[in-house]
Amino acid sequence: MLGRRSFLAAACSGAAALILPGCALAPAGDPTIAPAPTPTPLAGQAGLTALRTVLERARRSAWPAPQAQVVAWALGVTADQLVTVSLPSPSPLAAPTASPSPGTTAEPDAVAALADAFATAGDAFRTQALDADTARPHVWAAMAAWAAVVAGLWAAPAASLEPARAVLDPPPQSGSDALQGALDAAAEAAYGLQEVAGTVGLGAEEVAALQARIAAWHGLRDALLDAVGPTPTPEPSPGRPWYDLDRPGDPEAARTLAAKLEAATLPILGRSIAHGPAAIREVVVDALAAAAAQGPRWGGLVERWPGLPL
Repeated sequence: MLGRRSFLAAACSGAAALILPGCALAPAGDPTIAPAPTPTPLAGQAGLTALRTVLERARRSAWPAPQAQVVAWALGVTADQLVTVSLPSPSPLAAPTASPSPGTTAEPDAVAALADAFATAGDAFRTQALDADTARPHVWAAMAAWAAVVAGLWAAPAASLEPARAVLDPPPQSGSDALQGALDAAAEAAYGLQEVAGTVGLGAEEVAALQARIAAWHGLRDALLDAVGPTPTPEPSPGRPWYDLDRPGDPEAARTLAAKLEAATLPILGRSIAHGPAAIREVVVDALAAAAAQGPRWGGLVERWPGLPL
């Protein structure tokens, strides 16, 4: 397990949330991302509407039970997203459902269409997160990370799906602290994953995947330092107590720790997107999406709002 003052505790908390009918969850107060009404929807809003249309069509089709579960779950998540980005919420009477047909095989074309729809929506959400005029870019970044992860679920949807939760904004933070937080998250994740990679019994492919992630976190550190230019550059905080990890004793414990290490970075990166310098937003948005995909890779949850406080 992680040290007593683990950076898992760095997951931020926010204001209380309002639970809306139909299991749609939104921030307390005004959840508006764009001034409403707007004559032309934002690119991200248009992407969400298109994704919702594909999911509504999918729920009227027969699916094997695992895909049917993901369709129903994704409908619930997109219902929350509609509220959060100031689009009309679906009717509570139209409860998210899908028809499972156990023992059948999903049509390859249908699976590909869903994967493409999520990839396209994820691109739109990412574009919106990077728009300089976007309010609450961390929300769009969370949606982009979520869509990218779900795009890869359809062929073999065996991951655990996070239940409904509130949509909370991270607490305020200075730009320099947000940058420092992202640097620390990268350093801590790389260190912890190096410990995981040394576990006896892991397969060669697993070790290679861990080494790739260690390289990715080192790459994020370098990209952050490059982005802030020649001004005095922050460095990862030395000697933090969470570097004192309990080394996993077997492959199962190693996989569990890998999932925890990756998931623990998400709220820190989300906070950095919300409050960090504009120069670091793109690399942190992409790092958030990459980290969000790793939890399911190692047996963790597919999060509904990667990067937002739990």
